[in-house]
Amino acid sequence: MIAKAPITLLKCVTIALGTVLLAAQYSSLASALEPGKDEKKHLKACERQLCKIIVGKQPTGPDLSCALKKTWSKKTLTQGNKKGKKSRVSWLFGDAQCQTNISLSRAAIISAVSGRKFKLWLPPQTVNCKVVRSDKIRPVTIVVEPEIKFKNGVAKKVWLNVRKVDGPSDVKGLIWTVAKLEDSIGIFHRPMIKQINKFIQQKCPKAVSGN
Repeated sequence: MIAKAPITLLKCVTIALGTVLLAAQYSSLASALEPGKDEKKHLKACERQLCKIIVGKQPTGPDLSCALKKTWSKKTLTQGNKKGKKSRVSWLFGDAQCQTNISLSRAAIISAVSGRKFKLWLPPQTVNCKVVRSDKIRPVTIVVEPEIKFKNGVAKKVWLNVRKVDGPSDVKGLIWTVAKLEDSIGIFHRPMIKQINKFIQQKCPKAVSGN
């Protein structure tokens, strides 16, 4: 799971894995690990790849496929959001770094943003993380199957659907708590939906035009 300031749905994962990472965005996972030198470059490239599909809506062409990595400092993850509001779920550990491979069909993405009603379902996505805990780096693995319900091209509902978590018991406990709260009562639902629609409607046209 992850935190808000460092990512907008883990950038292009907005339609893909982004939903799960976003939940962490509004809780707080942390990171004292060094960012990879090409981390931002790969995030931008994936964002542009996804945006070209969303904006162009061309039925032919490659599907979305990205290898992503993101690093967060503990300070960043425990600060809350950009408006100074504290997170509703406290992160008690250190820095964090997560990576995943995102794959999603072009047809599904286009149907989500152009159809009258569409439920975008992502096949199981494995997120491999490193979390600083008690001054040691601990591995954490999360398997998720996010769903996003669209109506007239606008995201309306999100389900994280965390299926499995492996790692230290206290880290697992936080992740399961956040996931269940979100999927049952939607504690992060409104900001996640807002970020998804902002990405599709505002960021993508700019990314594709080069602005």
